Amino acid sequence: MKNFNELLKEYIDTQGVAIYQISKQADINRTFIQNVIAGRKKFPQKKLGDLLNSVFFTSEQIKNLCDAYFVEKYDEKKPEFFDFCNYCFSKKFEEDMSKKYEAGVIEANSDVMFLDSKEKILAAINTAVLKNNDEIFISNFSFDKKEINSIIYDACKNKKFKEFYHYTKYTDDEIKNANIIFNSINYAMYDCITYTGNYNNFNLMFPEFVMCGDIIVMFDENVKSGSVIKNKELAEHIIKQNEKKMQNAKTDVAVFHNAFEYMNYLDVISHKKINPEIITLDNHICSVGVTKEIIEDIATEQIKSATQVYQQLISHYDLLFDSSTENIKKWNLSYNGLIEFVNTGKLFDFPSELANNLKPKHRADILNYYLKQDHQIYLTNPKYEAFDELSYNIELCQNQLLISKSHDDKKAKPDLGIQAVFETEDTELIESFNNYLEYLTISEKTYSPDYSRKFIQSQIDILNAE
Repeated sequence: MKNFNELLKEYIDTQGVAIYQISKQADINRTFIQNVIAGRKKFPQKKLGDLLNSVFFTSEQIKNLCDAYFVEKYDEKKPEFFDFCNYCFSKKFEEDMSKKYEAGVIEANSDVMFLDSKEKILAAINTAVLKNNDEIFISNFSFDKKEINSIIYDACKNKKFKEFYHYTKYTDDEIKNANIIFNSINYAMYDCITYTGNYNNFNLMFPEFVMCGDIIVMFDENVKSGSVIKNKELAEHIIKQNEKKMQNAKTDVAVFHNAFEYMNYLDVISHKKINPEIITLDNHICSVGVTKEIIEDIATEQIKSATQVYQQLISHYDLLFDSSTENIKKWNLSYNGLIEFVNTGKLFDFPSELANNLKPKHRADILNYYLKQDHQIYLTNPKYEAFDELSYNIELCQNQLLISKSHDDKKAKPDLGIQAVFETEDTELIESFNNYLEYLTISEKTYSPDYSRKFIQSQIDILNAE
């Protein structure tokens, strides 16, 4: 890959644009740009967004410049991590998880069978799942083993297991860690919780295993050799080991089927922040800048008639009144999420049983609140639909990373939805996603702060005209 300054010079020449035009458009000193091109100066990251959000470069050129910049700042794997995060925050990630792997089956007639191929190991795992009759599931397989992951994830979606315990651990590889996080969140949506830490070793014959009922399939890291053991005593031994591990088990993902439990959880963890600079990525408009008048507007009659429930709603917003958004440094908003809010007034923080859609006036009030803050606002570029179809939100600060996913459960009575929240204070994970959100704000995936504010104002004008 070429250096950033070499690419910048090449693209300026290719686009046939004068440096003074870029200097004027991006509000960057012309001499400084010339020094960067000559390799005498390093381009500061705080001004990179102004350069790359100008009108002079194509999306491909912007991506290449971003990649070159971050390779020089970090290392060659950083752009790969960003691309993997782009994949995780798309529908394709979950679609790939949901692809059913057509594994074979084996005849588990003997108590012990040695397996000498990946095909046989997958067949053994599939057999263990198929023969399962509401049994206990325990495992420590790596999520990047896609075929195994597909078999187990499909079983979780179909509520195959009586109890589910899966163990994993973070590594020095950012991509593997992101894979763990997003797999854990998707598993949690089906109440299958992953436990993280350095205690996933069960001291078996092979390092990784899947146990379902009294069938234990063990295999090596390459899934090339292993064994399947059908033994009640060994299964009970693993269950006892699991009970000991559970005493110190750490769950980074929490799942909620009750909106008030979810609100209470967010209220509690918000107090763990230490006066941070916050960076966010939201796939919908959050209920910030809410007033007592707006609460009256959104509260359903069913909620108002339930005094205790209504008081919980008021209490949650009272905390929001006390909490300022002054600490927010950058706010990334979904373009399609903004348009949907303007058209419907739906607050996705709360299901329909708890909140009416906002009137146009109050939609405008909330959007005005966004514009009155000092933080930078970036709208996602609708050309990149993966970001506008997100069901995820991110909030990142100095000492905490939150990634949440919501899903409307239309069958629930009342419709309270499901929320899964990943929370960590791991400094390396926080830094990784901080890098990613910085990348978003200067890449082709977001509009410039200036254009984003102008567009939001145009939507406010539309609402005020209604």
